Amino acid sequence: MKKQDTWGIVKRLFFIGMKFRSWFILTLIISIILAIVSTYRPYLTMEVVDNDITRLKDKALMMKHIYILVGLVFAETVLNFFLVYFSNYISQNVIRDIRERLYSKLIYFRTSFFDKTPIGQLVTRAVGEC
Repeated sequence: MKKQDTWGIVKRLFFIGMKFRSWFILTLIISIILAIVSTYRPYLTMEVVDNDITRLKDKALMMKHIYILVGLVFAETVLNFFLVYFSNYISQNVIRDIRERLYSKLIYFRTSFFDKTPIGQLVTRAVGEC
C-alpha cells in the first residue's frame, strides 16, 4: 500500500470517528492524565528509597509517600481501564458505522451482480469502497 493511500484511509477513518468527538476528547484527556500519573510514580519511588529510607530515615514521611504511591497505582489502574474502555468503544462504533455504510451500498446492487461476481472480488471491492 502506498503512503498516500494510507493517509487517505487515515483521513477517512478520522472523519468517521469525528461523530464521536466528545468521546475522543475525553479519551485524549484521560491519556494525558495517565501519562502524567505514570511518569510521577517512578519519581516518587525514588524519593521513598533515596530520601525517606536512606538519608532521612523518617518513618512517618515514608508512610505518607507510600500511601501516595499506592493511591497513584490505584489511579493509574483506573485511568488505564477507562482509557482502554473508551478507546475500544470509539473503535467499535467506527467499525459499526463502516459496516452499516457497506451494507447500505450492497443492498442496492442487482442480484445478477452477485451471481456473476466471485466472492473474493466482491469482498475486496466492497471493503475498498467504504
